[in-house]
Amino acid sequence: MTTLFFDTATTRFHSDKRSGEEPTIVRLAWWLKTAPDPECALVRLGANFSMDPTAERFHGISTAAANSLGMPLAEAFGRFMAHATKADRFGSFNADFHLRQIDRAARYLGVATLPGTGRACAMKPMTLFCRIEAMRPGGGFKFPSLVEAYQHVIGHPREESTDPIENGALIVRAVRTVDEFLLRRQAA
Repeated sequence: MTTLFFDTATTRFHSDKRSGEEPTIVRLAWWLKTAPDPECALVRLGANFSMDPTAERFHGISTAAANSLGMPLAEAFGRFMAHATKADRFGSFNADFHLRQIDRAARYLGVATLPGTGRACAMKPMTLFCRIEAMRPGGGFKFPSLVEAYQHVIGHPREESTDPIENGALIVRAVRTVDEFLLRRQAA
């Protein structure tokens, strides 16, 4: 089984109900399990898009940085899909969100998206391992963040970088670490 681990960073976390604007990919990071290192691409946003301030702080990517360092979405997506064609499993931490971004980008570009099978989410199963109390009526456990899941698996926080491309690679490394932990637990 060949897995492609991936992550997206977007201009916002949710649809903007006032403008109807959907999140747009600003960084795409991936790591084909058989490749020596992860890859990452910043995406040029263009005149109609800008980073939401909350997303900019969270991802460390400004509109200016994306537009000066980024490549067209078609180029970044093409590089990503060239690796995706070699995989039969697609692992992401919050797969529901990230797969929606991949599917939306494919529709926008008029190209094929990832197959509907072999899609794996690491966030939901990590809930039972991390067991972080939910602060809501009825209790239970909340979905962990990637930082919380990685810390549970490794015992210390994941590395971070102020460079948006390097940080994308570090995030995909963390996704792979958590996903492989889950696969080992399932096999045991």
